[in-house]
Amino acid sequence: MDWFKQNKFIAGWLIVTLVGAGLLGFLFMSAKGAYAEASDAYTAKVGELQTMQNATPYPDEENFKKMQELQKAHQAAIDDLRKQLVKTEIPLVPMTAVKFQDELREAVKRVRARAESKSPPVAIGEKFYLGMDRYQAEPPKDEAAAPLGRLLKAMEEAMNILIDAGPDSIGEIKRELLPEEGGAPAQPPQPGAKPAKNSKDDMVQRTSMDLSFVAAEPRFRRFLNDLISSDKQFYIPKNVIVTNTSTTGPSKAAQNDPNLKDPNAPKGGVVFVVGNEKLKVDARVDIVDFAETK
Repeated sequence: MDWFKQNKFIAGWLIVTLVGAGLLGFLFMSAKGAYAEASDAYTAKVGELQTMQNATPYPDEENFKKMQELQKAHQAAIDDLRKQLVKTEIPLVPMTAVKFQDELREAVKRVRARAESKSPPVAIGEKFYLGMDRYQAEPPKDEAAAPLGRLLKAMEEAMNILIDAGPDSIGEIKRELLPEEGGAPAQPPQPGAKPAKNSKDDMVQRTSMDLSFVAAEPRFRRFLNDLISSDKQFYIPKNVIVTNTSTTGPSKAAQNDPNLKDPNAPKGGVVFVVGNEKLKVDARVDIVDFAETK
Protein backbone atom coordinates (compact mmCIF):
# COMPACT_ATOMS: atom_id res chain seq x y z
CA MET A 1 0.00 0.00 0.00
CA ASP A 2 2.93 2.37 0.77
CA TRP A 3 4.28 1.72 -2.71
CA PHE A 4 0.99 2.80 -4.35
CA LYS A 5 0.99 5.96 -2.23
CA GLN A 6 4.58 6.74 -3.18
CA ASN A 7 4.12 5.91 -6.91
CA LYS A 8 0.64 7.18 -7.65
CA PHE A 9 1.26 7.79 -11.38
CA ILE A 10 2.62 4.31 -12.05
CA ALA A 11 -0.17 2.72 -10.03
CA GLY A 12 -2.82 4.64 -12.01
CA TRP A 13 -1.21 3.66 -15.24
CA LEU A 14 -1.23 -0.02 -14.25
CA ILE A 15 -4.91 0.13 -13.30
CA VAL A 16 -5.85 1.77 -16.64
CA THR A 17 -3.78 -0.80 -18.50
CA LEU A 18 -5.52 -3.70 -16.74
CA VAL A 19 -9.00 -2.30 -17.42
CA GLY A 20 -8.11 -1.71 -21.09
CA ALA A 21 -6.77 -5.25 -21.43
CA GLY A 22 -10.01 -6.65 -19.98
CA LEU A 23 -12.10 -4.52 -22.35
CA LEU A 24 -10.03 -5.62 -25.34
CA GLY A 25 -10.44 -9.25 -24.28
CA PHE A 26 -14.21 -8.84 -24.03
CA LEU A 27 -14.37 -7.21 -27.47
CA PHE A 28 -12.17 -9.94 -28.92
CA MET A 29 -14.39 -12.71 -27.58
CA SER A 30 -17.55 -10.93 -28.82
CA ALA A 31 -16.04 -10.50 -32.28
CA LYS A 32 -14.98 -14.14 -32.29
CA GLY A 33 -18.55 -15.24 -31.43
CA ALA A 34 -20.06 -13.03 -34.16
CA TYR A 35 -17.54 -14.41 -36.65
CA ALA A 36 -18.43 -17.98 -35.72
CA GLU A 37 -22.17 -17.27 -36.21
CA ALA A 38 -21.53 -15.61 -39.57
CA SER A 39 -19.28 -18.49 -40.62
CA ASP A 40 -21.91 -21.08 -39.68
CA ALA A 41 -24.61 -19.17 -41.58
CA TYR A 42 -22.39 -18.94 -44.63
CA THR A 43 -21.62 -22.68 -44.50
CA ALA A 44 -25.36 -23.46 -44.24
CA LYS A 45 -26.17 -21.29 -47.25
CA VAL A 46 -23.42 -22.94 -49.27
CA GLY A 47 -24.87 -26.33 -48.36
CA GLU A 48 -28.36 -25.26 -49.44
CA LEU A 49 -27.02 -23.99 -52.75
CA GLN A 50 -25.19 -27.25 -53.41
CA THR A 51 -28.33 -29.25 -52.53
CA MET A 52 -30.41 -27.19 -54.97
CA GLN A 53 -27.78 -27.53 -57.70
CA ASN A 54 -27.64 -31.32 -57.29
CA ALA A 55 -31.45 -31.72 -57.06
CA THR A 56 -33.76 -32.59 -59.98
CA PRO A 57 -35.06 -30.57 -61.64
CA TYR A 58 -32.47 -27.87 -61.50
CA PRO A 59 -33.17 -24.97 -63.87
CA ASP A 60 -30.74 -25.96 -66.58
CA GLU A 61 -31.50 -26.83 -70.20
CA GLU A 62 -31.55 -30.60 -69.73
CA ASN A 63 -33.94 -30.58 -66.79
CA PHE A 64 -36.13 -27.97 -68.47
CA LYS A 65 -36.59 -30.37 -71.41
CA LYS A 66 -37.47 -33.15 -68.98
CA MET A 67 -40.13 -30.99 -67.40
CA GLN A 68 -41.57 -30.17 -70.81
CA GLU A 69 -41.75 -33.89 -71.67
CA LEU A 70 -43.52 -34.66 -68.39
CA GLN A 71 -45.96 -31.81 -69.00
CA LYS A 72 -46.77 -33.11 -72.50
CA ALA A 73 -47.30 -36.65 -71.18
CA HIS A 74 -49.57 -35.33 -68.43
CA GLN A 75 -51.63 -33.29 -70.91
CA ALA A 76 -51.87 -36.28 -73.26
CA ALA A 77 -53.26 -38.41 -70.42
CA ILE A 78 -55.85 -35.73 -69.63
CA ASP A 79 -56.87 -35.45 -73.29
CA ASP A 80 -57.18 -39.23 -73.59
CA LEU A 81 -59.39 -39.38 -70.49
CA ARG A 82 -61.58 -36.60 -71.84
CA LYS A 83 -61.98 -38.41 -75.17
CA GLN A 84 -63.02 -41.55 -73.32
CA LEU A 85 -65.58 -39.59 -71.30
CA VAL A 86 -66.98 -37.96 -74.43
CA LYS A 87 -67.84 -41.46 -75.69
CA THR A 88 -70.15 -41.97 -72.71
CA GLU A 89 -72.63 -39.31 -73.76
CA ILE A 90 -75.38 -39.00 -76.32
CA PRO A 91 -74.24 -36.83 -79.24
CA LEU A 92 -75.92 -33.58 -80.19
CA VAL A 93 -77.85 -34.06 -83.45
CA PRO A 94 -79.37 -31.16 -85.45
CA MET A 95 -83.15 -31.23 -85.14
CA THR A 96 -86.14 -29.04 -85.96
CA ALA A 97 -88.74 -28.11 -83.36
CA VAL A 98 -91.41 -30.21 -85.10
CA LYS A 99 -89.05 -33.19 -85.31
CA PHE A 100 -88.41 -32.92 -81.58
CA GLN A 101 -92.15 -33.06 -80.84
CA ASP A 102 -92.42 -36.23 -82.92
CA GLU A 103 -89.43 -37.75 -81.12
CA LEU A 104 -90.96 -36.84 -77.76
CA ARG A 105 -94.28 -38.55 -78.52
CA GLU A 106 -92.50 -41.68 -79.71
CA ALA A 107 -90.23 -41.75 -76.66
CA VAL A 108 -93.21 -41.56 -74.29
CA LYS A 109 -94.89 -44.43 -76.17
CA ARG A 110 -91.74 -46.56 -75.98
CA VAL A 111 -91.34 -45.98 -72.24
CA ARG A 112 -94.99 -46.85 -71.55
CA ALA A 113 -94.80 -49.96 -73.69
CA ARG A 114 -91.63 -51.09 -71.91
CA ALA A 115 -93.28 -50.60 -68.50
CA GLU A 116 -96.40 -52.55 -69.56
CA SER A 117 -94.31 -55.42 -70.94
CA LYS A 118 -92.80 -56.25 -67.55
CA SER A 119 -94.24 -58.94 -65.31
CA PRO A 120 -95.75 -57.58 -63.21
CA PRO A 121 -96.24 -54.34 -65.17
CA VAL A 122 -94.65 -51.17 -63.82
CA ALA A 123 -97.33 -48.61 -62.97
CA ILE A 124 -96.87 -45.16 -64.56
CA GLY A 125 -99.19 -42.19 -64.06
CA GLU A 126 -101.55 -41.10 -66.82
CA LYS A 127 -99.91 -37.66 -67.06
CA PHE A 128 -96.41 -39.07 -67.47
CA TYR A 129 -94.63 -37.22 -70.30
CA LEU A 130 -90.93 -37.49 -69.44
CA GLY A 131 -90.92 -34.11 -67.71
CA MET A 132 -91.63 -32.28 -70.98
CA ASP A 133 -95.37 -31.68 -70.66
CA ARG A 134 -95.13 -28.15 -72.08
CA TYR A 135 -94.23 -29.55 -75.49
CA GLN A 136 -97.32 -31.72 -75.86
CA ALA A 137 -99.19 -28.82 -77.42
CA GLU A 138 -96.48 -26.39 -78.56
CA PRO A 139 -93.06 -26.83 -80.15
CA PRO A 140 -89.89 -25.55 -78.48
CA LYS A 141 -87.73 -22.72 -79.76
CA ASP A 142 -85.70 -23.69 -82.80
CA GLU A 143 -82.39 -23.21 -80.97
CA ALA A 144 -83.61 -25.49 -78.16
CA ALA A 145 -84.68 -28.40 -80.37
CA ALA A 146 -81.28 -30.12 -80.68
CA PRO A 147 -80.26 -29.79 -76.97
CA LEU A 148 -83.74 -30.98 -75.97
CA GLY A 149 -83.43 -33.91 -78.36
CA ARG A 150 -80.19 -35.01 -76.68
CA LEU A 151 -81.70 -34.53 -73.21
CA LEU A 152 -84.77 -36.54 -74.23
CA LYS A 153 -82.64 -39.52 -75.26
CA ALA A 154 -80.68 -39.34 -72.00
CA MET A 155 -83.88 -39.23 -69.94
CA GLU A 156 -85.41 -42.11 -71.89
CA GLU A 157 -82.29 -44.19 -71.28
CA ALA A 158 -82.51 -43.45 -67.54
CA MET A 159 -86.17 -44.50 -67.54
CA ASN A 160 -85.31 -47.74 -69.37
CA ILE A 161 -82.70 -48.53 -66.70
CA LEU A 162 -85.27 -47.84 -63.97
CA ILE A 163 -88.00 -49.94 -65.59
CA ASP A 164 -85.64 -52.87 -66.17
CA ALA A 165 -84.75 -52.77 -62.46
CA GLY A 166 -88.39 -53.66 -61.74
CA PRO A 167 -89.94 -50.98 -59.49
CA ASP A 168 -93.57 -51.22 -58.40
CA SER A 169 -94.47 -47.77 -59.73
CA ILE A 170 -92.95 -44.63 -61.19
CA GLY A 171 -94.19 -41.25 -60.07
CA GLU A 172 -93.61 -37.72 -61.29
CA ILE A 173 -90.59 -36.81 -63.42
CA LYS A 174 -89.18 -33.28 -63.27
CA ARG A 175 -86.18 -31.64 -64.88
CA GLU A 176 -84.25 -28.40 -65.08
CA LEU A 177 -84.93 -26.08 -68.00
CA LEU A 178 -82.09 -25.71 -70.47
CA PRO A 179 -80.74 -22.19 -71.11
CA GLU A 180 -81.91 -22.51 -74.74
CA GLU A 181 -85.53 -22.91 -73.64
CA GLY A 182 -85.58 -20.13 -71.06
CA GLY A 183 -83.75 -21.64 -68.11
CA ALA A 184 -81.42 -19.56 -65.96
CA PRO A 185 -78.39 -18.66 -68.10
CA ALA A 186 -74.90 -19.01 -66.74
CA GLN A 187 -73.61 -15.82 -65.16
CA PRO A 188 -70.09 -14.59 -66.01
CA PRO A 189 -67.71 -15.34 -63.13
CA GLN A 190 -66.50 -12.51 -60.93
CA PRO A 191 -62.73 -11.99 -60.60
CA GLY A 192 -61.35 -14.69 -58.34
CA ALA A 193 -64.67 -16.58 -58.23
CA LYS A 194 -65.41 -20.07 -59.54
CA PRO A 195 -67.02 -20.31 -63.01
CA ALA A 196 -70.80 -20.35 -62.99
CA LYS A 197 -72.60 -23.62 -63.64
CA ASN A 198 -72.71 -24.60 -67.31
CA SER A 199 -70.73 -21.56 -68.46
CA LYS A 200 -69.13 -21.69 -71.88
CA ASP A 201 -65.72 -22.28 -70.34
CA ASP A 202 -66.88 -25.35 -68.36
CA MET A 203 -65.47 -28.69 -69.43
CA VAL A 204 -68.55 -30.34 -67.89
CA GLN A 205 -72.16 -29.47 -68.66
CA ARG A 206 -74.89 -31.00 -66.50
CA THR A 207 -78.68 -30.99 -66.30
CA SER A 208 -80.66 -32.39 -63.37
CA MET A 209 -83.72 -34.62 -63.50
CA ASP A 210 -85.83 -35.69 -60.50
CA LEU A 211 -87.20 -39.24 -60.33
CA SER A 212 -89.78 -40.59 -57.92
CA PHE A 213 -90.58 -44.31 -57.63
CA VAL A 214 -91.47 -47.16 -55.26
CA ALA A 215 -89.41 -50.33 -55.28
CA ALA A 216 -88.09 -53.16 -53.15
CA GLU A 217 -84.62 -52.58 -51.75
CA PRO A 218 -82.78 -55.01 -54.10
CA ARG A 219 -84.42 -53.41 -57.15
CA PHE A 220 -83.50 -49.96 -55.89
CA ARG A 221 -79.86 -51.07 -55.58
CA ARG A 222 -79.95 -52.54 -59.07
CA PHE A 223 -81.21 -49.27 -60.50
CA LEU A 224 -78.36 -47.28 -58.92
CA ASN A 225 -75.71 -49.79 -59.99
CA ASP A 226 -76.98 -49.95 -63.58
CA LEU A 227 -77.36 -46.18 -63.79
CA ILE A 228 -73.79 -45.32 -62.82
CA SER A 229 -72.34 -48.09 -65.01
CA SER A 230 -74.22 -47.05 -68.16
CA ASP A 231 -72.01 -46.85 -71.25
CA LYS A 232 -74.53 -44.78 -73.22
CA GLN A 233 -74.72 -41.70 -70.99
CA PHE A 234 -72.82 -40.45 -67.94
CA TYR A 235 -75.15 -40.14 -64.92
CA ILE A 236 -74.41 -38.95 -61.38
CA PRO A 237 -76.96 -39.67 -58.60
CA LYS A 238 -76.67 -36.34 -56.81
CA ASN A 239 -79.28 -36.54 -54.03
CA VAL A 240 -81.20 -39.65 -52.99
CA ILE A 241 -83.93 -39.62 -50.33
CA VAL A 242 -85.21 -43.05 -49.25
CA THR A 243 -88.30 -43.52 -47.08
CA ASN A 244 -89.62 -46.85 -45.82
CA THR A 245 -93.26 -47.32 -46.76
CA SER A 246 -93.81 -49.23 -43.51
CA THR A 247 -92.91 -47.09 -40.52
CA THR A 248 -94.39 -49.46 -37.90
CA GLY A 249 -94.30 -53.21 -37.33
CA PRO A 250 -97.31 -55.46 -38.03
CA SER A 251 -100.04 -55.61 -35.43
CA LYS A 252 -101.13 -58.83 -33.78
CA ALA A 253 -104.21 -58.83 -36.00
CA ALA A 254 -101.89 -59.08 -39.01
CA GLN A 255 -100.96 -62.62 -38.00
CA ASN A 256 -104.18 -63.80 -39.63
CA ASP A 257 -103.43 -61.90 -42.87
CA PRO A 258 -102.28 -64.43 -45.52
CA ASN A 259 -100.46 -61.67 -47.42
CA LEU A 260 -97.93 -61.40 -44.59
CA LYS A 261 -97.21 -65.10 -44.24
CA ASP A 262 -94.52 -67.11 -45.96
CA PRO A 263 -96.29 -68.84 -48.90
CA ASN A 264 -93.91 -71.80 -48.55
CA ALA A 265 -94.51 -72.21 -44.83
CA PRO A 266 -96.98 -74.80 -43.54
CA LYS A 267 -100.40 -73.77 -42.31
CA GLY A 268 -100.02 -71.53 -39.31
CA GLY A 269 -96.48 -70.58 -40.33
CA VAL A 270 -94.50 -67.58 -39.17
CA VAL A 271 -95.43 -63.98 -39.93
CA PHE A 272 -92.79 -61.72 -41.46
CA VAL A 273 -92.02 -58.79 -39.20
CA VAL A 274 -89.72 -57.10 -41.74
CA GLY A 275 -88.98 -57.72 -45.40
CA ASN A 276 -92.32 -56.97 -47.04
CA GLU A 277 -91.94 -53.19 -46.89
CA LYS A 278 -91.05 -51.13 -49.96
CA LEU A 279 -88.93 -48.03 -50.42
CA LYS A 280 -90.22 -44.65 -51.57
CA VAL A 281 -87.31 -43.11 -53.47
CA ASP A 282 -86.85 -39.50 -54.56
CA ALA A 283 -83.64 -39.11 -56.53
CA ARG A 284 -82.00 -36.18 -58.30
CA VAL A 285 -79.76 -37.37 -61.12
CA ASP A 286 -77.31 -35.21 -63.05
CA ILE A 287 -77.08 -35.88 -66.80
CA VAL A 288 -73.48 -34.98 -67.64
CA ASP A 289 -71.98 -33.90 -70.96
CA PHE A 290 -68.27 -33.34 -71.48
CA ALA A 291 -66.85 -30.59 -73.67
CA GLU A 292 -64.64 -31.50 -76.60
CA THR A 293 -60.90 -31.00 -76.21
CA LYS A 294 -59.83 -27.58 -77.49
